[in-house]
Amino acid sequence: MDPVWIVVIAVVVAVVVAAPLGFIAARVGTRRRAPEGDQTSEHVLAEARLEAQRILARAEDESRALADSYREREDATLEHKRVEVRTSEERISQREQTLEQRASNLAQREELLVRRESELDGAKDEVERLRQEARSDLERIAGVDVTAA
Repeated sequence: MDPVWIVVIAVVVAVVVAAPLGFIAARVGTRRRAPEGDQTSEHVLAEARLEAQRILARAEDESRALADSYREREDATLEHKRVEVRTSEERISQREQTLEQRASNLAQREELLVRRESELDGAKDEVERLRQEARSDLERIAGVDVTAA
């Protein structure tokens, strides 16, 4: 046999024999330390879980407080805007009422002016009629016609 093959076979045998022996030795060593190590690891794990729960509870409380403050601020802003809208609506309503009153007053004035204009037109016609009548009377009394004069 070739010396290379002998070395390869020796290494394979050593690995095959040493691997299970190393595994068994590791298990035995772990078992001897396990009761003490398990209690410590369980204790550490329990402490870590408790701390994680505390952190989560604190984060939830902080997030609720932050959400509540945001909600309160937004509610206050919304209420302020509602008040502004109500105030604007009241001002617009007052302006509409004022404009309607002015329009009503203008309509009354227009009616009054139309009536006065009609009365003036009637008075002008009456004055013209009286003037013609007076002229006719004067012409008749004088016996002279306007075209003849």
